Amino acid sequence: MLKLFLIFTFLFLCSTNLLLAQSEDSNLVVNPSFENFHFNKVFNDKKYNSYGYLLDDLSSKSDTLGWYNPGGILTASWVHYSNKKEKKGFEELHSILPKDGTSMIGIAFNYKPLGLNYRHYLEGHLKEALIEGQTYHISFYLSPRDGCTEGVSEIGIYFLTKKNVFDKHFNKDFLIVPDIVIPIEHITEKGHWYQIDIPYIAKGNEKYFILGNFKNDKETQSIEFGKNTSNKFYSNVASMSDYLFDVFSIYKAIDIEEKTLKMPSDK
Repeated sequence: MLKLFLIFTFLFLCSTNLLLAQSEDSNLVVNPSFENFHFNKVFNDKKYNSYGYLLDDLSSKSDTLGWYNPGGILTASWVHYSNKKEKKGFEELHSILPKDGTSMIGIAFNYKPLGLNYRHYLEGHLKEALIEGQTYHISFYLSPRDGCTEGVSEIGIYFLTKKNVFDKHFNKDFLIVPDIVIPIEHITEKGHWYQIDIPYIAKGNEKYFILGNFKNDKETQSIEFGKNTSNKFYSNVASMSDYLFDVFSIYKAIDIEEKTLKMPSDK
């Protein structure tokens, strides 16, 4: 009886691992946790962030990275630690480790005192175009950056059929209406990863997506962050609505019988 139980247990674990592997392979996002990169030795600012790099400089080296900056001169930061020795210093600086692997993104959704609609946008690339009418499951992780006093109440995702068709558009007229609006007023605790899960029914042929705050300074609603952790190095970010971001996934929504699920749209 025990032998039979062990056999069934082994088969269950094998099937579970297979399903997990299939799930990872079916993620349509290129480089979902920012681990595939062409290492660029030019620091974003060695004085303030010895682990941070300009996303533009990094992405320009290889399209396989799959992540771009669509907002002109304003760019999110790619942060990464290279080895076990750096890991401790990285965690002290950011008060959190990447959700997966050794890399993550720092992204500012607002910078109120500047008054110039300062914000970052992040453009991702899909392995294949989305199918019209198909429902997809979207998920990612956010964490408020230590040192910041407030965040934003919502962000959005805008899907595109072509890469970076706007080019410096975002900080001018804010006419873009995102396909998905995501409330994040509950994301306030620093040093903690929050998972976002949302459905999306594709219009068809979407191959790229942009994440960010699509409202101008006046229309952006702020929310108060919780207290800081033990991090003693804030890099003068108190006035920025800065978040850490990791593991972006887009899957076809299917049930256990491999049939499409028709989940309701958020619209």
